[in-house]
Amino acid sequence: MQKIEKLFQSVALVQNVEAGSTRWFLRWQPYQKCWQFVVGERLERESFRETVLREVAWQLNLNRKTDFLVSNMAQLSMEFTDRETADKSDRQVAVAFYQVQVYRRSALDLLNATPTGCWVSAAEICAGETTDGQLIQPQIVGWLNQWQIIHPWQE
Repeated sequence: MQKIEKLFQSVALVQNVEAGSTRWFLRWQPYQKCWQFVVGERLERESFRETVLREVAWQLNLNRKTDFLVSNMAQLSMEFTDRETADKSDRQVAVAFYQVQVYRRSALDLLNATPTGCWVSAAEICAGETTDGQLIQPQIVGWLNQWQIIHPWQE
C-alpha cells in the first residue's frame, strides 16, 4: 500500500494598509532563491489559524497579543490531491490563507527595517516577481492566481 504524503500549510497574507494602498510582506528565502509569504506547517491538533499566529510571531519576531491581528476565518481554505509531485506520487494538500493586519507602528517599523523582508503590491504578487525581477515563491503565487485570492488591480 502506497503511503500518501500530506502537506498541510497555512499562508499568512501580512498586510500594511497605509496611504491608501495595500502592500503584502514577503521574506527572502535564500535556499529557494525567492521571496515568500510567511508559511507554516500545521502541527497535530493545531488549527490553521493557530499556525498563522505561531509562525507570524516567530518568523517576524512580533508579539501575537499586541502587534498584529489574524482574521477569525480563512480567506480561503482548500483541500485537494496533488498529482504533480516530483516522483509522480499523490500528495494530499490542505492550505488555508489568512489575512494578517500589522497595526502597531513599532511592529511596522521593525518589518520595514528587516533586511530580508520587503513589501510588494498585488500586481507584483500576481505576476510572480517583484518590480526588479526577483521571483516570488511560484507554488503560492500559482494558488493565489488560480483561486483569485489577490487581484493585480488591488490597491
